[in-house]
Amino acid sequence: MSRTLGNKDADGSVSTTLQTLLLEHGFEDREASGEPGGLHFHLASPRETIEWDRFARSQGKTLVNKYRSHASLTRKSNLARAATSTPGMRHPQTFVITPMLLHAADEGLSAIQLDKRKAMRAKDAAAREEFSEIGAREPGGGCWIIKDAQGAKGDNIAVVEGIAAALAEVDGGAHQTACVVQRYVRAPLLLPGGRKFDVRCWVLFAPSMRVYMHRQGVCRTSSSEYSDDLSDTLAHITNHCVQEKHPDFGSHEEGNELFFDAFGRWLHTAHGVDFEAAVLPQLHAIIAHSAHAVYEQLRTPPDTTVGSFQLLGYDFLLDATYAPHLLEVNGSPAIAAVLNRTITADMLALLLAEHTPRAAAPPAAGATAAAPPAARPPLSPLETAQCASGADVTAQADRGAACAERPPNNGFQLVYTPGVPPA
Repeated sequence: MSRTLGNKDADGSVSTTLQTLLLEHGFEDREASGEPGGLHFHLASPRETIEWDRFARSQGKTLVNKYRSHASLTRKSNLARAATSTPGMRHPQTFVITPMLLHAADEGLSAIQLDKRKAMRAKDAAAREEFSEIGAREPGGGCWIIKDAQGAKGDNIAVVEGIAAALAEVDGGAHQTACVVQRYVRAPLLLPGGRKFDVRCWVLFAPSMRVYMHRQGVCRTSSSEYSDDLSDTLAHITNHCVQEKHPDFGSHEEGNELFFDAFGRWLHTAHGVDFEAAVLPQLHAIIAHSAHAVYEQLRTPPDTTVGSFQLLGYDFLLDATYAPHLLEVNGSPAIAAVLNRTITADMLALLLAEHTPRAAAPPAAGATAAAPPAARPPLSPLETAQCASGADVTAQADRGAACAERPPNNGFQLVYTPGVPPA
C-alpha cells in the first residue's frame, strides 16, 4: 500500500512540520499513485485551487488539509450569519455592511450582474436600517469594532463609539470590501498591568467531521494598559501583527504569549477560578455549536475517495465574568513555535487513527495479558459522557477515533460528534 504526500504550502509552518512528520512515518514525497488502498496527504496552500475532481477519481484515499466550504466559518461575514441563528456560538452582535463606495454605477453591467448588485443593495439597506435602530434603543449607540470581512493580520481595524461613527468608518474610503461591524466587548478580563488579551485555541476538524480542541492554547497579550481611548489601537487590538509595533512588545511575556498552563495558574491565584473547570467547558461548547451550525455545508459523503481535515484557529475574548466570546475563526493559523511539533504530531496521530482501523484481535491461546494502555490526558466532558454511557463507541470503533480509542498521550479532546446537536 502506497503512502505518499505532496506539500504545496512550503511557507506554512504547520504544513512544513506535518510534511516532516509524514516523512518520519515512512510517507514518500511524490504524487499519489492512485492505487487501491493507498493513502495520500495533499497539503494545499491557502490560495490554491484544489483539484477535488482529480482526487475523487483516484482509487486510493486522499486527505486534503482544507474543507471545501471552510469559508462558512473562516470568513468573518459568514461566521456572523451562522451565529445569528446559533446563540450558543456566543458571537458578539454583528452586522455585515457594504461601503457606499462599492455601490458603484451600473453602467456596463450584464443583466445577471445588475440583479446581483440590486440584491446586494437591498441586503445592505436592510442591515443598515437594523443597525441604525440600535441608536434609538441605546443611549450613545454602543461601541463597535469594524473589520474588513476578508481581512487578516489585524489590518484595517477601527474601534468607535456610536452608530454614526461606525457608519462613517465603513463609508470613509478605507475599506474596499464588505465590513464586519461587531459589538465591542467593553469589560474584558485584564491581566496584571491592566492589559487586555485574547485566547487562541487550535481546533481540528477531522475527516469524520469529529471536532477536537487541543488542550494547549495561548493567550495573546497587549503590551500596554487597557484604555477608554478607543483610538489607542495598541491597547485594544491584541493581534500579534499589531502588537509587534509596540516598543514594549515581549517585555511582559515572551512574544506576548501566555500559555494555558501559566494562564490557569494566574487565574486561580488572582481570581480563585479553575480554568479547566470553569472556562474550558465553555470554550468546548461554543466550538461545538459553531461546528453544528455548519455541519451540513462541511460534511462529505462517507464513501468518497477524497477526505478533508483542517486545523482552525478559534479566537476568543474572556470578559470580566470569565465568559468567552467567539471573535473569529482563522482558516490557516500558525502555531506558537514551542507547540508546533506537539500539536501537529497529535493531529497526525488522530488522522492516522481515523484512517486505519484498530480493531482488537482476540489473544492467542496461552498468551500473556496485554500491557495496560498508555496514560492519556483527561477526557473532555463530551468524551466522559459518551464513554460512561457506552454511546458512540461501538458505532465509531472502525474509525479508531471514538472516545475510548483516542491515541495515547494525545492532547486533542473531542468536543463535537458529527450531526449531534450540542447540549
